[in-house]
Amino acid sequence: MKRFLFLLLIGSCGLVWAQTNPPVVKKSADQRLEIGSDQFVRDAVKQQIIYSGNVWVKDAAGDLTCQRLVINLPPKSDTHLTNSATEGYGGSRPTNIVAEGGVTVVAVDDKGATNHIVAEQAIYTYAIIDAVTNELITFTNNVYVTNSSGFWQTGDLFTYDMHTKLIHGSGRIVTGFDGPLNSSKETNASPFKLLK
Repeated sequence: MKRFLFLLLIGSCGLVWAQTNPPVVKKSADQRLEIGSDQFVRDAVKQQIIYSGNVWVKDAAGDLTCQRLVINLPPKSDTHLTNSATEGYGGSRPTNIVAEGGVTVVAVDDKGATNHIVAEQAIYTYAIIDAVTNELITFTNNVYVTNSSGFWQTGDLFTYDMHTKLIHGSGRIVTGFDGPLNSSKETNASPFKLLK
């Protein structure tokens, strides 16, 4: 269970459906995971967990809030998806997680920068197809991404590939930068440092 949350929280968005690396496994020093909601349903037949109403999730990777969180686990016969982080739920790695309704993610990246993502829906998918691992996080509907350096981006859809670190956005993409333009005294320097 901790694994799925970590995957949702570190996302920042990308689109590449196939790649050959093994699944991303990052362990946090703090393994505590908390999920709160107004309602909870665990369906052992469908292999599904549903949290609804004022859902919040906290772990070392960051925080997630939404109105509904649906976690789909693979059938018990799919042993290749075993993950010790979800042992409390049969040891199965989630194949699909959907957060909906005012989704907000606040996460600190590997460089220590705070990232905020707001969307109507966030979808995590994990599958192994023909020995190729596919692990994506997709944010949809009025997506707004910003970080502590002043960079921001909006669009209709952003997908982040967990393995290639590739981000793909589509649908009315707007990119901006509200931070200091540069740390030097150059007056016409690009904030992206592309033109030197």
